[in-house]
Amino acid sequence: MDAQPLVVPSIGITAGNYSGLHNVAYVPTEGNTVYAIDADNGIILLSANFGNPVQWPQGCNSNGPNVGIQW
Repeated sequence: MDAQPLVVPSIGITAGNYSGLHNVAYVPTEGNTVYAIDADNGIILLSANFGNPVQWPQGCNSNGPNVGIQW
């Protein structure tokens, strides 16, 4: 993961096995997946993959082979 997680308090989760109010950390990955994780206990509430990740960013040699979700 190269991104800053976003933490949002008291989000109503209506899908998946853990419905209800949660403090949620949204975490994007280099594999182009975003996870919604319960910020209090670490349980993965939901996840979504957005297809093939972006390959080797232009002009950047410090990470790779994927950088995942970009702007």
